[in-house]
Amino acid sequence: MSARRLGWKHRAWGALAFAVALGCGVEPDLPSQRSPSQVDAWERGGSHAHRFPGYHRERMTPAAVCAGIDALDVERLRAEGLHSAAVFDLDNTLWSGQAVDPFLAALIEQGRIPESANPGLQSLLLALPDIDAEAVRANDVLANAKLLHERSTEAGDLAPVNRRDQFYAVAALLKGLSPEEARAAANHAFLVGTAAYPPWKTKFHASEDGCGMREILAKLKERGMEIYIVSSSLDVLVNVAGEHLGIDADHRRGSALEIRDGRYTGNVESLYAQKAETVREWLDRPAFLGFGDSAESDFPFLHEVAGPVFMVNPDAAFRDRDIEDADGRFVILDFGETLHSLGRAED
Repeated sequence: MSARRLGWKHRAWGALAFAVALGCGVEPDLPSQRSPSQVDAWERGGSHAHRFPGYHRERMTPAAVCAGIDALDVERLRAEGLHSAAVFDLDNTLWSGQAVDPFLAALIEQGRIPESANPGLQSLLLALPDIDAEAVRANDVLANAKLLHERSTEAGDLAPVNRRDQFYAVAALLKGLSPEEARAAANHAFLVGTAAYPPWKTKFHASEDGCGMREILAKLKERGMEIYIVSSSLDVLVNVAGEHLGIDADHRRGSALEIRDGRYTGNVESLYAQKAETVREWLDRPAFLGFGDSAESDFPFLHEVAGPVFMVNPDAAFRDRDIEDADGRFVILDFGETLHSLGRAED
């Protein structure tokens, strides 16, 4: 997929932070470029939400969602021309938290970050108003990477590194690494864990009633539903998670890390603003189910889902946008636990 069709793109470290520019010249599919039936399908989001057993437009419990999947007549959906597919975001949707955090922790613990990344990292940290500049200049790359992790996850009263800058910073830290090296760190974070995090596979949303995200995915597979993952997380993280979940490679998309001559260049193409377009490029018609947590990056693709849309632990901004732009038809799906908090090990 070309850079023109993907949103934010990082090409170099800036003098103070990162040179980040919004991709322009994007050419979205226009109604004139698609048949009337295709246009009509993508514009009828939610028109078949009532076809989900037990559907409630305000809120459903995890157990009710699992029961609805069990009772879903998938063959009838297909017979009526509906797409028996479910599309999921990853971070804070399938699991609690941002997977880039344990990934960064694993890169640090394994000493995989090249010293050549330090000048750019120093530029980012020195832009913070309350940083110890002398220490940053004296630190090696691993010490500064630890500062990046602290300021992007638990800054407290100190000035934080925002999530966007953290995203591009971690991509830049990978410059010169092979995909195999990055994959080893991602697998370690996901399957083994670090000093700061348990194995990330235990962070899947879970419920005491026995229906968590792992169960929802398993039930959808059992019913013959196709599962797609679209995430702005780095593609190495999406691929490790997708393989663990048994989701086909062509059914998962993450933000693409650029590779040249078998090594990462430090550049990345973000899917943050392009999830809806990515889903349309995959599917010939809207998916039947959608799951997400973000009013910004997830809402556009969720709005086009034909059946129920589940807002996972939504914040006020997501609930407000649902009311304002989707007539309040999105369903609140709350999870208060994870596999880790419930003490459940997962193979």
